[in-house]
Amino acid sequence: MIYPSIADEIPRRIDEGQVAVDMVRPVGFVGQMLAINFGNAAGRWLGLVIVIPGLMLIGSLTLPAIGMLVLFLISFVLGLIVSTLISLLVGLSGFWLINISGMRAMVFLVGNFLAGSMVPLWFMPGPLRILVEWLPFEAITFLPASIYIGKAQGSEVTQALGIQLLWVVLLAATSAWTWHRAQRRLVAQGG
Repeated sequence: MIYPSIADEIPRRIDEGQVAVDMVRPVGFVGQMLAINFGNAAGRWLGLVIVIPGLMLIGSLTLPAIGMLVLFLISFVLGLIVSTLISLLVGLSGFWLINISGMRAMVFLVGNFLAGSMVPLWFMPGPLRILVEWLPFEAITFLPASIYIGKAQGSEVTQALGIQLLWVVLLAATSAWTWHRAQRRLVAQGG
């Protein structure tokens, strides 16, 4: 549900030379890419209107208390933003690399593992767990899931949201710096 499409879209636009046209539009290039990504995500979320009630009726899905549900939704949105910013950075690497498919695949596979979507981070050995806590990936899946299932309580929820917000700020600043540098790499040819 939160797989960002920016890492696919930016290199395609670079290869086709579309970036030069995108840059003269009223909305900046990064803003356009974010709008495309969040529009795609919103379209995928429409399926939840059917899936969630269905799982509640015939499955074993139960929603948490309303307060925890609100905190989960905030955490989910922050996780989506972190995921999008990581994907934006991968996509922007296309200004320096000829082909980013290897990097994109590595970030996707390693990122999913380190995000706790394959194996919950509680089951990871101590040194790996410490490493994962210094990376942004746990903010994508693990922290929102911890809030949803009630594993994070009280100050742990506040700490989880703070970690996610910190990664949003750090990744947004890194993305802005990278975009600033990428604009200098752009060379438009033709008539």
